[in-house]
Amino acid sequence: MTFAWHEPELEPDPADSEEEFIPVDCLPMNTGCDGLILSDFARRTLEGLLLPAGELWPVRVLGHQYWWYNCLAMVNALDRDVTDADWEVVEGEWGEFRWIGTPRRLVFDPKALRDAPPVFRIPEFPQGVLFGGGAFAHAVVSNGLTGFRIDPVWSEGAGGVPDPAGFGFGDALEETDPDDLERKRGEARTRLLNRRARIGQRD
Repeated sequence: MTFAWHEPELEPDPADSEEEFIPVDCLPMNTGCDGLILSDFARRTLEGLLLPAGELWPVRVLGHQYWWYNCLAMVNALDRDVTDADWEVVEGEWGEFRWIGTPRRLVFDPKALRDAPPVFRIPEFPQGVLFGGGAFAHAVVSNGLTGFRIDPVWSEGAGGVPDPAGFGFGDALEETDPDDLERKRGEARTRLLNRRARIGQRD
């Protein structure tokens, strides 16, 4: 089945309208669906890792070309027996569906992760949560990509991270330090300017 994709124009949060828009490589999407909004540079850099597990659709943000990454890979990688979490349950005539409401310590099956694509979802988090392996994190850092937030949740050596960041609304309710925010914005501006200078020198 095919359909026509009408490239949508995404808008920043009205609360940020007074701030200068910095076209970082990854923008958060404030919706219930999972996905990354990637700059054209990030798409070219990461598509070798991303396309085996999903699809990229063009979108625009304030006139800038971006790409929405729709992750399609679902991996049964979580070890439910030893994962410590609050579970939500929906039951009906069709059966029961359980998902994690609040994780306290996630535990993964190392073999399942070794066979998993660089970016994937797990059924215990049906929306809004993407997981990535070391190859993905390395590609983001080594290429100097901006705007990404990668929170460690588990490693084969150290196990699960207690009360891992990035889940629920806890982070959203914390007060942001204006100086820290401005520092991060300044770092992003500098990194993007340096990249443009390098690319211009090669052209």
